[in-house]
Amino acid sequence: MSPAARTASIAAATATLLPLLVIYDDSLHNRWELLGGDSVVNLDAPSDAGRLRGGETVPCGRSISATFNGSRQVFTLQSDEPVVLTESLPLVLSFAFDATRFKTAPEKCSTSAAVKGSCLADFCVSVRLNSTRRADTLFLPLCVAEHRRAARGGRSSDGWSQMEAPLDAFGIRDSGALNQLLFVRGDRIKHRRQLRLDEIWLSSRGTPLAGDVPPSYGRSDINVVRRNWLQASNNRPHTHTCRGRVG
Repeated sequence: MSPAARTASIAAATATLLPLLVIYDDSLHNRWELLGGDSVVNLDAPSDAGRLRGGETVPCGRSISATFNGSRQVFTLQSDEPVVLTESLPLVLSFAFDATRFKTAPEKCSTSAAVKGSCLADFCVSVRLNSTRRADTLFLPLCVAEHRRAARGGRSSDGWSQMEAPLDAFGIRDSGALNQLLFVRGDRIKHRRQLRLDEIWLSSRGTPLAGDVPPSYGRSDINVVRRNWLQASNNRPHTHTCRGRVG
């Protein structure tokens, strides 16, 4: 497919995200771990951003709850092997977050809002390699995807909002790699705040085409798309097994 045809195809599917690599969805993926930090993080909080068909909440759904007691505090998720990216498939970091406890309502997303070394909002997010210094890390304020803002100002009835940011907003270029996801408290915010997160994915806009290379853990795990084998996973209903827990 020509670059022009690919651009048209992606534009037509702007509101359709296909998760290609799951970091957190009801539980932390086993290739990722929580690094010690100065915030208090619960990876098993009894709340969920997902909805079943019909709008019902997910039975026993879980999310991340992080409590920050001061400015510049951070919590970090790190993969056991760098995630390798390819130029054939531009990716988006997407996740749900609860903005009900924010001092100010999150704005619509703008990739130009990223700031190197500082977080100038209530909360910011970044992805990087662990060898990157904080001073060289691009932090993007938590924001609401523009096409999600039509309903309830971009927020669901229970406070969940959706963020979608292309990886190049964080300085992650095609054919690059990453192994850390950071959530940071604002530089000038001193009061205690809580942040809830769920459905953290690396996604593509629309279905990958034959010849595309999805993100992989290391180069030994690379698997080129052949025909349309990924289409079956698109728009799957949200399912979850309680595993004996009472929600």
